Amino acid sequence: MTGPLEHREESLTDATEARGLEALIARAARAGKGAAPVERWNPDFCGDLDMEIKADGTWFYLGTPIGRMPLVQLFSSVLRKD
Repeated sequence: MTGPLEHREESLTDATEARGLEALIARAARAGKGAAPVERWNPDFCGDLDMEIKADGTWFYLGTPIGRMPLVQLFSSVLRKD
């Protein structure tokens, strides 16, 4: 069983990670480089990834919705349709 302190530490860690990710996204946007040049990327196939985007725009990883919007925004910035 976890106590209030352990829950608080976990929440602080989650918040710190989210702020760090948001900062990376903001820094990339400020760099003025625009969208990622995904049309020029041609990486080697490195396996399937159990990620799905539902028609309503909800992103899932391993069957679980991704609740961190900055993470979804980061993934969507490098999305391409082959």
